[in-house]
Amino acid sequence: MRTRDGHRAPRFFAHARSEPRARRFTDVAMLSGSLIALWATSVAAVPPPGFLVALAAFVRSAPAFLETAWEISADLLALYALAVLVAGVARRRGDVVRDIVVALIATIAVWLLVARWTEGQWPAIWGSLRAANPPSWYPSPRIALPAAVLITVSPHLTRPARRVGRWLIGFGGLGVLALGATSALGALAGVLVGASGAAAAHLAFGSSAGRPSLDDVRRTLGQVGVTTSSLSAADRQPAGLFEVTGFDADGRGLVVKVYGRDAHDSALATTIWRTLWYREPGAPLRIGRLQQVEHEAFVTLLAEQSGVLTESVVTAGASPGDDAVLVLSVRGTPLAAATPPPDAVPQMWALIELLHARGIAHGAIDSTTLIVEHGRLGLVDFGNAGVAATDARLQTDRVQVLAAAALLTDVESAVASATAALGTDGVAALLPYVQRSVLTAAQRRAAKDDELDLEALREEAAAAAGVEAPELQRLRRITIGSILRVALPGLAIVAISTAI
Repeated sequence: MRTRDGHRAPRFFAHARSEPRARRFTDVAMLSGSLIALWATSVAAVPPPGFLVALAAFVRSAPAFLETAWEISADLLALYALAVLVAGVARRRGDVVRDIVVALIATIAVWLLVARWTEGQWPAIWGSLRAANPPSWYPSPRIALPAAVLITVSPHLTRPARRVGRWLIGFGGLGVLALGATSALGALAGVLVGASGAAAAHLAFGSSAGRPSLDDVRRTLGQVGVTTSSLSAADRQPAGLFEVTGFDADGRGLVVKVYGRDAHDSALATTIWRTLWYREPGAPLRIGRLQQVEHEAFVTLLAEQSGVLTESVVTAGASPGDDAVLVLSVRGTPLAAATPPPDAVPQMWALIELLHARGIAHGAIDSTTLIVEHGRLGLVDFGNAGVAATDARLQTDRVQVLAAAALLTDVESAVASATAALGTDGVAALLPYVQRSVLTAAQRRAAKDDELDLEALREEAAAAAGVEAPELQRLRRITIGSILRVALPGLAIVAISTAI
């Protein structure tokens, strides 16, 4: 929308219409993290810690003339949430309004249950919402309900609108605390309850996750000097980015990877997850969007210089909305959609040896990242690749190639090709890594559907190497047993302290 003088009018919603939705790992993390933090906060709420009581007293000791400011900050939070709801109705964004309603229902349910558990009785809902003086209910509904609305609609808002919402949640919580309508833990619990309700709505219906429109992508490409004749969303969308395929003005095929605001959350969550779950050190913590683009572009260029058939880097840049963009030229056809060459399996082993000679580990080798061009095999998608790779990551690549070969041919042929490429010592070295956790998502699905028999693959490889099948390498830090060993004593301590 533009004003009469031709300038673009300020937007409230990021897009004029609903964008494709997806359920994100960060929504799962938000829901589980909020509920765990809410449980811990509720355990500590009665009786409240002394230092938090002192903090609340300090906030309430502010000069009397600030009381009006506290009231305004508390009311602005509710008014802004109401304005968001009204804007959704006015713009006929029925999906957004539905998400808000579901989030509010989930928030009220969680609030009632937590209040019943901590206070021992059901809260007086109307009195709790209007309370401006103690005593007040825990958690604070004056924070929980507006926070649920703003967090729920956040993926659909422009960046300035999201920032205003975040600041108002903070100042609104401070205002409610200063007015004595809640405690410090009650304010925190209110935000957690709202976040859990919003995450539940996102998991139920998905969210746009800040995905730019094709028009936005086209404008961004024009700013980095790439003119396109057509663009369309890729059928397979990797987590944490928006992938677009198309053609430039010369008819050359392009792959455009747009790292939007969800890329930060996805990359950070993936890195933390791998670091906590696996014993092997996680991938480098590339928090910034530009850092992710720079990393993938660098490793792709390094692989290409090593003689690997891969996509060529056309350009990289950033949009005015801070979306990082990587433009690659299309090479070949994915192996999953092509006729494999007769020597496909030997080419796979030669391909990863080229990479490993430069210390590069790909980490996701299967029929979707392997490509075929004029009978030659190549490899694409270096977003999760790493340089100066450890032996564990190199062995992971080899096991993925072994699994890809078994899916393409059969177990015996795959093991024979591995023996020819690596030797018996090399096959023996990868045996501890032949396990489900090192496979790609597509290969794990194949193993689940009995298209890939991992046990038969391991036994055949051990027989070819002339050794007994060794114990599997412990790649995971966390197991069900380790969780129980930590959780059960913790629950016992909480139960005993609560009884006392």
